[in-house]
This record gives sequence, C-alpha cells and structure tokens, in this order.
Amino acid sequence: MISYTFNQSVINKLKTILKIFIAFSVSSIFLFLVLKNVEIASIIINIKKASITGVILGTLILILSYIIISIRLRILLGAGMSILRLNLVVMCGYFFNLLLFRLGDVLKCFFLKEKYKISHSVSVVITEKSFDTIVVLGFIFIPVIFLENIPVYVKRIFYFTCLI
Repeated sequence: MISYTFNQSVINKLKTILKIFIAFSVSSIFLFLVLKNVEIASIIINIKKASITGVILGTLILILSYIIISIRLRILLGAGMSILRLNLVVMCGYFFNLLLFRLGDVLKCFFLKEKYKISHSVSVVITEKSFDTIVVLGFIFIPVIFLENIPVYVKRIFYFTCLI
C-alpha cells in the first residue's frame, strides 16, 4: 500500500488556490447573471459619457465615509485593531453584503474575533446597525415634517410606517 504525505504548506497553498477559484467562480456567475441581458456597447457609451471629476469625487467621498465608519467602529470596540485594519473589515463587510443580504455583518464579526470576543463584536455590529437605522430614519423623517406640499394621507402613511 502506498501512502502519500503532504507537507502542511502545500496543503495550505492548495486551500488558498481553491478559495480563490471558488471566489472567482461565484463572482463570474453573478457577473454573467447581471450582464446577460445588457448590451456591452451601451455600457461603453455610458462609461465614456461619465464625468471623470464626478467619479473621482464620488470615490473620495466613499473612501472618506469608510474611514469615518472605521473610526466609529474603533470607538465602539476600543483598542485592539488599527483604523486601517478596521477599514479593511468595513470594506469587506460591505462587499459581502452585496453578495448576500447581511452576510457582510456576519463576516465582520468573524473578522473581528481575531482581537475581540465574539459576543463583544456581535453587540458592536448590532449597535452600529441600530445607529445607522436611526440616522437613515432621521434623514427620511425630518424632511417630511417640514415639507408642506405633501398630501395629508401621505404623511399619515409615513408616520404609521415609522411607528412599525
């Protein structure tokens, strides 16, 4: 009987290659599903029409918002991870939220377990999402209060949905 022994580093490399292959395959499948009914020529035309200044400005604002969220996460978590590392955690969380609803939040807890207890990271993520919900509701609720041209029945429906 022939037995094969593999070096642990070879096994780790094979696992890494398999993970990359799976990630690439899943991304390719989703990309195909999204783009199967889209004409590539129309995409190229719209990209050429885009303002490079707007794209750069939007990207900088997005990066700044990620940094602010990372600072907030650092305040909630306490010392343990650098803001740069937390920024990577935040960006990975948002990326995986695009793939599957709330998967990013679960993985954010998984990434944070390296330096924090899992119960602590889960409570911080729940607190963070609660704060985000309050802020978004504020952005929606405050303008409705001050706008006068909205019909009364629309305001009542809005107030009712806010109570739920």
